[in-house]
Amino acid sequence: GSAALLDGHEGDVPEEAILEPVAALIAETFSEPEAEEPAEANGDNENGDDEAAELPSDEERARPPMWRFWRLLPPKGRMAIFLGSWYSLPIIRRVFKKSSAAEFDQEMDRAVEFEQMLSKEGVLLVKFWLHMEKELLRQRMKKLEKDPHTAWRVTPLDWKFHAKYDKFLSVCETGIRKTSTGTAPWHIVEAADARYRGLTVGKILLEALRERLAAMKA
Repeated sequence: GSAALLDGHEGDVPEEAILEPVAALIAETFSEPEAEEPAEANGDNENGDDEAAELPSDEERARPPMWRFWRLLPPKGRMAIFLGSWYSLPIIRRVFKKSSAAEFDQEMDRAVEFEQMLSKEGVLLVKFWLHMEKELLRQRMKKLEKDPHTAWRVTPLDWKFHAKYDKFLSVCETGIRKTSTGTAPWHIVEAADARYRGLTVGKILLEALRERLAAMKA
């Protein structure tokens, strides 16, 4: 799953000044990646637009769980896309039995509270869950592995996760039910077809932005 965030705007902002960059960002984020070796990760994010969930650092573990995400939120008038966001680690811990059902429920409650706080602060939060059937996912991973230009995209951890696909599905369904709210509902999108996925995500996001802009002008 991924959560796209857009903070509120102050003053009059032309609609095209927001919608055109958003359309370009959608196309870049949800398009098929180039077949090239990834650069060495150094923890830096030059643009601050895309954030993927990683294991918390020692500094982050010494603070409240949502602190690591709070410090990455975009300023007013900017958009950020969080891949996995605050859901990834709770789901993984639950799948691999590193947390109990009660602890998972608490983490989902914490996510809802965090999103409600963001909404009250004027953040437009749009959440997408990109879904792919088990067999289609296996075929996709196999295809990527066979191509020397894309083999790097499939790791032993990916196969370890795929082996627990059914457990992931069960945990994710529980998490989605608990965290789909009026202010931050989940949009479940079939991800097998890249064109359909990109168009669906783009349409939902652009409609949400237009609604927010209309409400601000009212």
